[in-house]
Amino acid sequence: MKTKILFLIVASISILGFSCCERGIIYESYHKLEEAQWHQDSTLLFSPHIESITDPVDIDIRIRNSNNYMYSNLWLFVKTETPSGKIYKDTVEVPMADHKGKWLGKGLGDTFELNYPYKLNRQLPDTGVYKIEVTQGMRSEQGYIEGIRDIGLRIDLTRYTSGKE
Repeated sequence: MKTKILFLIVASISILGFSCCERGIIYESYHKLEEAQWHQDSTLLFSPHIESITDPVDIDIRIRNSNNYMYSNLWLFVKTETPSGKIYKDTVEVPMADHKGKWLGKGLGDTFELNYPYKLNRQLPDTGVYKIEVTQGMRSEQGYIEGIRDIGLRIDLTRYTSGKE
């Protein structure tokens, strides 16, 4: 009987703990790049629906790459259109490896995932559906880069206000 009660208490605390950690996520989505090739003219579209603009948010760009990626950085063009029609454009350099060539992301096998903090502690201007377009800015003779498997976008409550400090 004591074992059963102890199990229920531990299970309840675990479930509560996991749900608390994920409460701050507002949006998360990934685009898989076929054959780990990202063509220069390929634009990835993310469409987060923002229901509240009360709390500031963090926006992370997530990149999954393999050892086949030939560069130590990744240039991105990010175009954001707000629900009210305002357009913002950014050119972003994401460092992918350190000066010794070691991948900066966490890895398993030959796949590495890097979470790049794109915008931190930002107050979004509008509620509604945003359109966020991401295009790679690397240039190559074949017209695409190899080794990028997935690109993701995650929006969550700013770590400070959501207790993730």
